[in-house]
Amino acid sequence: MKEKSIHRDAAFDIYNEVPVKIFIIDRDYRVVSANAKFQKTFGAWRGKKCFQVFRQIEDVCSKCKVAETFADGKERNFVMSLKDRKGDPGYYRIFLTPHRDAVEKITHVMGMSVDITERERDIEQHKSILDNVPCFITVIDKDFKILTANKLVRETFGKDLDMYCFESYKKRSEVCEDCPARLAFQGGQTHNSLQEGYDKEGKKVVYMVTASPHTMKGDKVDSVIEMALDITKTFFLEKELGEVRDFQDVVLHNATDGIIASNADDTITIYNPAAKKILKYPFETVIGKKRGKEMYPRDFIESINKGSRPVILQESKIRDYKGKEIPIILSGTRLKKRNGKIVGTVIFFHDLSDIKRLEKEVLDAERLAAVGQTVAGLSHGIKNILMGLEGGVYVVNSGIKRDDNALVHQGWNMIQNNIEKISSFTKEFLGFARGSTPKVEMIDPCAIAKDIVNLYRDATRQSGIHFKTKFQEKVEEAAMDPKGIHTCLANLISNAIDACLMSDTKNPEIVFSFFEKKGIICYEIKDNGCGMDYDIKKKIFTNFFTTKGSGQGTGLGLLTTRKIVQEHGGKISFTSSPGVGSVFRVELSRRRLPVPKEEDEQP
Repeated sequence: MKEKSIHRDAAFDIYNEVPVKIFIIDRDYRVVSANAKFQKTFGAWRGKKCFQVFRQIEDVCSKCKVAETFADGKERNFVMSLKDRKGDPGYYRIFLTPHRDAVEKITHVMGMSVDITERERDIEQHKSILDNVPCFITVIDKDFKILTANKLVRETFGKDLDMYCFESYKKRSEVCEDCPARLAFQGGQTHNSLQEGYDKEGKKVVYMVTASPHTMKGDKVDSVIEMALDITKTFFLEKELGEVRDFQDVVLHNATDGIIASNADDTITIYNPAAKKILKYPFETVIGKKRGKEMYPRDFIESINKGSRPVILQESKIRDYKGKEIPIILSGTRLKKRNGKIVGTVIFFHDLSDIKRLEKEVLDAERLAAVGQTVAGLSHGIKNILMGLEGGVYVVNSGIKRDDNALVHQGWNMIQNNIEKISSFTKEFLGFARGSTPKVEMIDPCAIAKDIVNLYRDATRQSGIHFKTKFQEKVEEAAMDPKGIHTCLANLISNAIDACLMSDTKNPEIVFSFFEKKGIICYEIKDNGCGMDYDIKKKIFTNFFTTKGSGQGTGLGLLTTRKIVQEHGGKISFTSSPGVGSVFRVELSRRRLPVPKEEDEQP
């Protein structure tokens, strides 16, 4: 009896030390037991019913999950808004499990709640970020109905969730012939297309759309995400710019643009209407009154006087009547008679003010297009984090099934770590597009490798892949960006797993090695997967190149990896053969590693 009491006391201590809120509810919805963490969050519970404790109401909740668990005996996992003992609302992830007696009758429901308020707020923040992305984003189901859309779509097209995409964008009654979403559903690939539609006021909208698989059911695409960049202004500006440039060539060769000619004494004798329009000098103040050197750029006159050939300046400046500098294309030559006698000078010039403005707007539009491509690539990094989340959920579920609180705690820590990575992922990925400085600190380089092993061990085990490690211990700390190096290794391990899954080998294997030799820190990932042929090896570091197909890859993984390695002064190399496998090696020289910020700021 004494030994049982000791065990019971130990179990009670563990029950109270578990870092989640645990509770037990009977068939009358009364809380009959709870641990200290539960009471600290939700207050006194003895003699109270669950809805009184959780919601501070006096009647059973509509769609009560506890009642459903008593009814069907199934475990449940859901998110719910609850109030703590102070009445402050928050979001909690709740796990419910039925408890049966000796005759298999459900007598109680055991529950566990985890505070995910911050996570839900982060999700809301991410939704806000999505709404503020400067492009149209919609998710479309296989019937071409719009499931969700961001703020810009709603404001531009007056989107209704019950509408089809072709109704919303095109005001059509049937699917478009060149619909990129249809191609994405059919082939599981990303498709780009230039489209024209109409906004809610009936005005034409020109947009560049990218359609990619969003969710899958088995091997079929269940929904597609469309990201479209409004290039209406750019489209017409580019058209106008092309016309202006064509006209500029015609004007230059046919002397229909600005013309100023001066005689042998350099007195201006020709000043056409086009020149007056640009320079705004009245005719009566120029012809016969001004000299050419007063109007032309000085270095241009000197160039004409030195040579016998026409002088052309593709970009120059000339001052107008008010002294304002006008960007122009300038060409000129000495005027000669047949006998070679110089009789004067003539210049032709074209105002580039509008073209410069248009070019700037075109560049701005291209920058926005790069933002759209970056948003399209977010799925690659999220895939790596999701694998970590799935691993954590697997460990938590295993712990619950085995009644192993330590395993539950381990799995929950894995989930929390990956949730933190999700919160910072968007900023890190946008840093790829605009360039960023590594956040360097002194760390144990082997610790990152071990963390990667913990992240992928369960995933490889479930896939039937042997995951081996060869790590050198007692390596001195090095100046690295831990998140950056973690991303590199995660990309390489993820690619190795994919290569093994794509291979026909009966014993797939990944060997992850870490060592330091002569001041060079090395991470090496070797697999016996499908390998790569010559053509693929030439393209793997090309932007958005992928071999995975079916919308599974964005082609940014290795490009991001190489960028981070180069930021650390290192290099990445590989060898690969079809049917044999691949070896990727990251080499970081200690003497070329970036300097931590605190050291860099020292005198």
